[in-house]
Amino acid sequence: AMDLRGEVLWQSGEPDPDRYQLTNDVAFQVHDIDGDGLAEVIYTRDFELVIADGRTGAVRNRVPTPVARKPADKFARILGDCLFFCDLRGTGRAADIVIKDRYWHFWVYDDQLQLQWQGDCNTGHYPFAYDIDGDGHDELAIGYSMYDHDGSLLWSLQDQLEEHADGIAIVDW
Repeated sequence: AMDLRGEVLWQSGEPDPDRYQLTNDVAFQVHDIDGDGLAEVIYTRDFELVIADGRTGAVRNRVPTPVARKPADKFARILGDCLFFCDLRGTGRAADIVIKDRYWHFWVYDDQLQLQWQGDCNTGHYPFAYDIDGDGHDELAIGYSMYDHDGSLLWSLQDQLEEHADGIAIVDW
């Protein structure tokens, strides 16, 4: 983490000059997950999902990433392909975390890193959530599918569409 002058505030790990090319989405975000007005750094590394203090880098919480499932079974656990924050539990803030493997499975955690539910679909790259029905809980659009806040599949077009969705948006026209 650096300040606006480029001064390093804290660092976790060491840069590897041999790993300059990245061909997948990165599970790394800055977000106020606990609602205290201060940003945390949420990321995956070494097969763990980590919440760190944004000011110091001190690890606040961590859990192993989900167990990999076919066809994404190169490692025993997923690397983490992206992180998305939403309000599936109806807390009034984006305190739920969606993590996914490359294209096939996703998992929903609460802000204490307790697994809430999981789903299987053509996930694409990046989901989006919005309280479509006004019940105080976001619905999750991921890939070509829509899930209710409790994990039930509302609809899916993945059998009618090819490839994958790069990014999803829900817009009130």
